[in-house]
Amino acid sequence: CLDSGIDAILWLDADMLYPPDIIKAYLKSKKDIIGSIYFKRAHPYDPVVYVKGKNPKKPYSMVDVTKLPKNKAVEVDGIGFGGMFVKTKVYKKMKGLDKWMRYGKNFGIPIEMKDQESHDLVFCKTAQKYGFKIYVHTGVQSIHIGEKLVEMKDWKRTPAQNLRNTKIAVIMPTINVEMATRAIEQMKSRAGKVADYFMIEDYERNGFINVVNDFVHKFKYDYYVYVAQDAYAGEW
Repeated sequence: CLDSGIDAILWLDADMLYPPDIIKAYLKSKKDIIGSIYFKRAHPYDPVVYVKGKNPKKPYSMVDVTKLPKNKAVEVDGIGFGGMFVKTKVYKKMKGLDKWMRYGKNFGIPIEMKDQESHDLVFCKTAQKYGFKIYVHTGVQSIHIGEKLVEMKDWKRTPAQNLRNTKIAVIMPTINVEMATRAIEQMKSRAGKVADYFMIEDYERNGFINVVNDFVHKFKYDYYVYVAQDAYAGEW
């Protein structure tokens, strides 16, 4: 794309629905990097809009998008690639490997650690390093496709803050990673609670109870949920 002479790239995720005037709204804003408001597919459907916080292990905090001005381009620190509009001059200013997509080195580890940013947050942080600002357009709202179509109304009726006050670990020992992966993804999408999910492969065949007990001794949570690799989660 950078070699083709285009002026901008509009990044679209395949599991989302976008408003028909999305490009028109972005061009009118005249911003180098701007994205849409959308929400995560899983409960409690948090907005994918962030500002930087003070915790080095969790450097980004979710923005309450209901408090943002309507139909405006608002400066933030992080947005998702679902509907992100980026002018190619951003990439051309970036040096070396900075312009290419990558994840933080500890991305995907379900406990608080440094460098856990997803590829979109890594991109936003890198763009800021080169002097660019990140904006979200509050008049452009996209819909995420999960087991349901997730939009603003789904997040607004979720008591999200209360759900975060309790730390829950869901532990799934496994000897069949393929089966366990399907089961835990299904459970995450239907749980109805914020939790950390751990799929632990039992290489040494120590047994379900020993794997669970070893985890509980090492990691502190308010609640532990023990689940099997062949468990099919129902609706919450």
